[in-house]
Amino acid sequence: MALFFEERTLDFSKKYQKSYQKDKTKLDLQFWQVHYFHMKDEIRHHQMDEIFLDAFYNDAASWKRKLCGYLFYKLMKAYLAPKRNAKNMLRILESEFPELKDGIITDKIRQELPLLETHEEFQEVVFGRHAIGRTLELMARYTEFDKIWSLFINTKKEDFIKK
Repeated sequence: MALFFEERTLDFSKKYQKSYQKDKTKLDLQFWQVHYFHMKDEIRHHQMDEIFLDAFYNDAASWKRKLCGYLFYKLMKAYLAPKRNAKNMLRILESEFPELKDGIITDKIRQELPLLETHEEFQEVVFGRHAIGRTLELMARYTEFDKIWSLFINTKKEDFIKK
């Protein structure tokens, strides 16, 4: 799970970096700096997670690895198909920032949330090789994560198995 979230964060940070380099007026300098240094930190985290995977996970008991696979599947399913949490976050944002209701938080967003699970472009942005390629490569090594591949539309385990 840590690998997934850290690699997703790296993807976001790279996008901030590109946006800032393209047009320095679009992002506040301090916002860019925070993301820049956070990205450097995430790179170290991601490297450490791979070391931890080799040191602790590979030799873990079978039941622990199966539990990890199950929990990660549940997490990915919730991430792909936001339900209560996403709706609650929108409700909280509306109450804290009423000005968002008219322009940003709309009925269209509420209607589209349940459709994300089958939205190819959303999946490509969030789960594509460019976003979490290393995490997908690592997941492909372990059979306890096989069920997760069924959640993806165009992402297949076979494409990430090292030959």
